[in-house]
Amino acid sequence: MFLDDGFSQSHATRLRDAGYEVQCLGDCFQDENNKKKQGIKDPTLIRFCNTKGYLLVTTDSQMQFTHVEEIKKTEVTILATTHNGAKNFNEWSDALITLKPKVERYFRKHPRPCFATFTLTGIINTPKIFTEDQTTRRRRPKEMDRVED
Repeated sequence: MFLDDGFSQSHATRLRDAGYEVQCLGDCFQDENNKKKQGIKDPTLIRFCNTKGYLLVTTDSQMQFTHVEEIKKTEVTILATTHNGAKNFNEWSDALITLKPKVERYFRKHPRPCFATFTLTGIINTPKIFTEDQTTRRRRPKEMDRVED
């Protein structure tokens, strides 16, 4: 599992303690001073998780709409929070801990590329499987994104 920038190191520790194998953005993307690299764009994370075979866990539930073209080029599995409105962000970690068997089944069983959201109450919503005929509904300018390997 790869946690995007919305999750902190303490969330990763709690998830590891619950039995997940976890990588964090700050562990994998560092600047020249060995500090967490800032401004990593979603397409870079999508490609990175695809290459490494990681489940991408993100707080960006709109990724399924804004990065359709990038996701279609991969075999990535993405799991997003349904919203960013949790009173305490630890609630998302609690939900992932509760959902552990379902998360593992989702990652193993669903055709890829796929995207699903999960709720604070421990539900994984019906996954969206990406096909070639899907297109983006992007209205904002495309992110300038250079390839980072």
